[in-house]
Amino acid sequence: ELESLLARIDTLLPNCGLGCDIMTGFPGETELDFRESAAFVARHRFSNVHAFPFSRRPGTVAASLPRQCDHETRSGRAHEIADIARRNRADFAAAFRNREVEIVVEDEKDIAGWTGEYLWCTVPTAKSGDFPRKSIRRVRVVSAEAGKLVATPISAL
Repeated sequence: ELESLLARIDTLLPNCGLGCDIMTGFPGETELDFRESAAFVARHRFSNVHAFPFSRRPGTVAASLPRQCDHETRSGRAHEIADIARRNRADFAAAFRNREVEIVVEDEKDIAGWTGEYLWCTVPTAKSGDFPRKSIRRVRVVSAEAGKLVATPISAL
């Protein structure tokens, strides 16, 4: 079962970054179904959640299924999941304060990149020439703000 697998991953790899996609408002989704999905997302500290509403596409099987959810319901549910995910991502990121991480530099102008846990990390005190794009650099996280990390340089790999 998925719950036991996620619990095992959290036990064995407590800082493992996991992401998921959550579609809301698929035909037949009840309020109870949605509440169970929201509770699932709330229980697990995903580092990334892509929450999106079902989009009815003409000619697909799903477009003709009964019990279609209206646009407002689908959209509202996606926003609710996204809000839960943002809070969880902020908690997940906060666990990296005072830790060393490696980043793959994506933005050499603002000196920022992605960690292996899929957290965006800026390094404002670094020299741009020391952090070329696509390089891997070790940094120490000094803070986490809104699910994003701020770090200081340690060394080049």
